[in-house]
Amino acid sequence: MKRTIGLIILLLSPVAVTAATSAENANGTSTATLDSQQQVESKFKISTTFSYSSNLYADGEFEKATDFGMDAIPSYKLTDKLTASARIILNQDLAGVGDTTLNNIRLRLSQKSYPIGGNLKMSPRISAYLPTNERNRIDKKYFGGAAIGLLFTTDQPFLGLDWLYGPTLKKDFHEFETDNLNRENVEYALSHGFEVSRALGDKWTLGLGGTYQTGQTYRGTLKNQFALEEYVSCQVNKTFSVTVGHTNEGNAFRYDGVSNNIEVYDEATSTVYMSLSIKN
Repeated sequence: MKRTIGLIILLLSPVAVTAATSAENANGTSTATLDSQQQVESKFKISTTFSYSSNLYADGEFEKATDFGMDAIPSYKLTDKLTASARIILNQDLAGVGDTTLNNIRLRLSQKSYPIGGNLKMSPRISAYLPTNERNRIDKKYFGGAAIGLLFTTDQPFLGLDWLYGPTLKKDFHEFETDNLNRENVEYALSHGFEVSRALGDKWTLGLGGTYQTGQTYRGTLKNQFALEEYVSCQVNKTFSVTVGHTNEGNAFRYDGVSNNIEVYDEATSTVYMSLSIKN
């Protein structure tokens, strides 16, 4: 599987795509072919992020978790207003048994953002999720999912900050109402994502974001989840950026179902990470 990851990383890397194109050009490709390639390249984009993350437990402790991840988002501009994309996430466990996991690949069709007044822009999108995660297929009998959503962004900074908000409604499909351990599978989920960031000069950005999700199982039980993130990012150049950050996520309520469990930091569940992003 590690060899497979290496091959996927090579194929999805924007640097590899550019190098392959340059090699073809050096071999005497015709002008017409070059023009055609350039048109395709202008429509095709890919963003690939390589990350290393770790929780806060000491090395050697049973709860210690470290991961290497790759998050690739290839996209293709279908028209001036419509873009098709996919999101592929691979994670390699570095502290446990060394498992490699593939997420449920997301396919998305999104519309170019357009002004809706009040310094706001909106972009509608529809998504489909493929059952490519083996654990979900086996344990949850997961068949896939579909989602609709909106993305709202500020056209210009407001109060010196860039704002983003995205509500999404998702429907998942399972063979059974419960998983292999008799835990209820979530059928519907409504999530609210947000991000606030501030540019510090041309290269540095400070940001914080999060997601709050309310899920409903096939039997009507509500499950609430949260995720919070703070980060510092440096745009090295047009292609590369480096980010360090902290995340915390979990159940929004404690075991009694009433007490709030949302915390920015928790020594048991917090994770720190650093990442390198490459865009063509």
